[in-house]
Amino acid sequence: MDKVDELLKRLDIKYPPCGFYIGDGWFPIVASALEAMVLAGWDRDLQQVKQKFCGLRIYIGATTPEIEALIDSAEARCWKACEHCGKPHGIDFKSEMGGWGEALCKVCR
Repeated sequence: MDKVDELLKRLDIKYPPCGFYIGDGWFPIVASALEAMVLAGWDRDLQQVKQKFCGLRIYIGATTPEIEALIDSAEARCWKACEHCGKPHGIDFKSEMGGWGEALCKVCR
């Protein structure tokens, strides 16, 4: 069982129908967000977790302002973290990547 399956099982969340596709560097951020969402009363309706345009996306069913704030916080943290190792990447996405590609630090690139 991989760490995604273990996390989802521990939190009693079904594997999202549209997938769970992020690098190891972002995993702790997403795990923390999902744990906080469950504690905040989220119904555990997870649809998809992925990287899109170098940013984290967490798609869920019904939401509340508190749950949305937790997702926004996780997405903001990932804008600064390497997808692979989790360290700050220091990339200016508009000039260096045009919003496409992976959010990687210089070492992982």
